[in-house]
Amino acid sequence: MRKTAVILGIPLMLLAALVVLMTLGRFERPSAAASGDSAQDKPRYTVTGAQWTRIGSDGKTEFHVDAERIDYYDDQSARLQNLAMDGFADNRGPWRLTSPRGEMPAHDPRILLTKPVVITGAPKPGVPVRMTTDQLWVDSGKRQLYTDAPVQLVRGPQQASANGLNADWAGQRLQLLHDVKVTYVPNG
Repeated sequence: MRKTAVILGIPLMLLAALVVLMTLGRFERPSAAASGDSAQDKPRYTVTGAQWTRIGSDGKTEFHVDAERIDYYDDQSARLQNLAMDGFADNRGPWRLTSPRGEMPAHDPRILLTKPVVITGAPKPGVPVRMTTDQLWVDSGKRQLYTDAPVQLVRGPQQASANGLNADWAGQRLQLLHDVKVTYVPNG
């Protein structure tokens, strides 16, 4: 009798925990009718008000994401809405990225942020910089941020535009790639 109670008690406790999470609205399984998606496009899980921290194989934090919503799919892809990312390199790192949408392709650790993507930070050494672009890849494997899309950059009174950008997570290197145009204002 006691063994049966233990065997039945564990699944009931897990079910109760799931009901509490769903009631609080922090973890919900979307319905097909509500989303209007086909069976292939329905997320397996939806998490709202998410705070996601990715830990690397070395045990160190790779990045932090705060997202209004994350949809996770059976093919291991994910879609993120209204997100902010930081934590690249030490603690919170030099970069903060914001975007209304992000996508993690199936079986790919990279995250693609889509327009408008705003990149703010203070690369070492230097004055804070603000950049905007229509898309940006966040690649934890290469520890880089990059795009081939047009980029606008403002750093103090200086402005620049380019097609493409490559930056390391530590803020040591920021490279504008093609058709670079700079407006330089001397300190006066």
